[in-house]
Amino acid sequence: GYGNEKDLSTAIMLFREMRNEGVPYNTIAYNSIIDVCIKCGDVGKAEDFFQEMMSDHSPVQPDLITYSTLLKGYCQVGDLDKALHVAATIKACGMQC
Repeated sequence: GYGNEKDLSTAIMLFREMRNEGVPYNTIAYNSIIDVCIKCGDVGKAEDFFQEMMSDHSPVQPDLITYSTLLKGYCQVGDLDKALHVAATIKACGMQC
């Protein structure tokens, strides 16, 4: 809902509130917040969440939806180098679109 409304700050606030309330993040939660970032045109913030997801202390791993969402964002902003890198990662991981 917040992505469609372009309300990234509220979406991030609610995402962080999950942790404060003891609700562990999972892949679906990360995919949702990354998607909101992309819908709001903030690819940099989407990358920040992706890096958080990939950090050593995170038990959560990206899936095809994660990578596809980032790929969509890079294409939307015209960053074809990063888009091709994500596509290569999808292929290297044995995922199929």
